[in-house]
Formats: sequence, C-alpha cells, structure tokens
Amino acid sequence: MKFLITLLLIAFFWSSIVYSKNECALLPVIPENQILVGWITHERITTQFSSGDEKGKTTSVGAFRLVGAIEDNKIINTIGSSIKNGQTFWTANNPKNSVILDSVEGFLDQINYAHCVYFASIKNNQYPRWTLFTSKPTNKFRTPSEDETNLFYKLNQTCVDQGDYPTGQEPSCTKPTLLAITDINKDSKLEFWATEPYKWDDGLTIWEYNGKGLIRIFAVCVGCSD
Repeated sequence: MKFLITLLLIAFFWSSIVYSKNECALLPVIPENQILVGWITHERITTQFSSGDEKGKTTSVGAFRLVGAIEDNKIINTIGSSIKNGQTFWTANNPKNSVILDSVEGFLDQINYAHCVYFASIKNNQYPRWTLFTSKPTNKFRTPSEDETNLFYKLNQTCVDQGDYPTGQEPSCTKPTLLAITDINKDSKLEFWATEPYKWDDGLTIWEYNGKGLIRIFAVCVGCSD
C-alpha cells in the first residue's frame, strides 16, 4: 500500500513538472485523415493558484472547445490542442456555413488533477450553445428528422437535476438535447449525437441505435474536469 501511494505521489509531481515546462502549448497540426469536431459550450471564469501565489491567475475560458475527432471512419478522443487563431470551422449539419476561431489559448488547470485546457472564441458568433462544428466541410452530419427525434427521446428518458439550489427553488430536471445524426463507422446504424447532462456540467454522448435500443459508443465532458 505504501509503495502504491509513493508511486501516485511521484506521478503527481512529475506531471506538474512536465506541464510546467510545456506550458500547455498549442499544437495546431492536424493529420490529413482527421476531422476535428468542436462545439459551443458556455464561457466561464476560473482562477488557478500555484505555490506561494495568493492572488492566483484568472482565465476567461472561451466557449469553443474540441470534443473529438473523426479518423478512418472512427470517432476518437483529442486533447484539444490542435486549434489556432484564424482557423476555419464549418457547421456540422450545414457545411455551407463557417466560422473563424479567435482568442485561442491553453492553460494548466489544477482542479482535481493537473491537465491542460484548450479553448477559443468565435468571431461574431451567432450560433447557439451546443452547435457542432468540423475542421473540414463534410456531409457526415445532418439534422435529425422528426421521427428520429421522437425515437431518441422514447429510448432515452434521462433527466438530471443540475446544480445546487435552495430547497423549494430547484429548477426542472435537464434532458439531453439531440444535435445531429451520423453514420461515421458506415455500418448502416444511426448514430445520435446528443448532450449528456451531468450534475455540474454537460457533456457530449454519441449513441448508436441497434434496432432495439441505444448503445453508448463515445462520451466526453470537456468541462467536467475543469
């Protein structure tokens, strides 16, 4: 047990050293066979404290965050560093429209554990929260039909009490929001992209419909560890 604790402490301090040297640098190099997927979440303010720093460093985190990538007909995770100022992203459900990233940054977040957070803003943003974007124009996404929407909510009846509110002032529980339909892996099974409400944040989950029910094939919550 003591040996395990020692290893965990070494890993913690080593990660802090590595992160401090790299300073969460942006690495805006995207493999040719990869399409980045991002979305608009909420802006927030965070203050990070380091040893001997009583004031801390306050960062305004932009609303644009990467949630994953498409590579070789698979949906994969991404750490989020492959973005840069002036980069173009296209609206996933309608690739005729595009936006430009601005104020791209990365910082070391030490809440829960040391990890890098990468974010951006969108110039003259007119799109609502949870809008999906891709780093290349693609026809892989489409808006859900009425029948698909009804099917999704019939099979997924999740409703989560979010936040912390005084007794008697609790808002209604939060249901997932269906965002898009795809068939990334080309198995002719619908993939439902939807928000996933958690107690303190909202993530993205991709569900595959197998003819009977929904199977979770991908899940990420970029703000849950911030």
